[in-house]
Amino acid sequence: MYAGESLTFLELLNEDYPDGVWLEPEYRWALDGMSKDASPRVAITRNRTTSKGKAASRGVQHPDILKFPPKP
Repeated sequence: MYAGESLTFLELLNEDYPDGVWLEPEYRWALDGMSKDASPRVAITRNRTTSKGKAASRGVQHPDILKFPPKP
């Protein structure tokens, strides 16, 4: 459905919410798993820093960018 698109996690939630049956933690869990597949089905760019000013390396939050590869 999102092949070839790039959107923030918040945009995904807002777009999918009317038809989606998952809760926000389930979206996070699924996206994290999809990004770790042998052939990743989504790339996550974390657009935030930790409280110590370092780039975040885990989890999916609202400002993070999700890039879905185009269909083969």
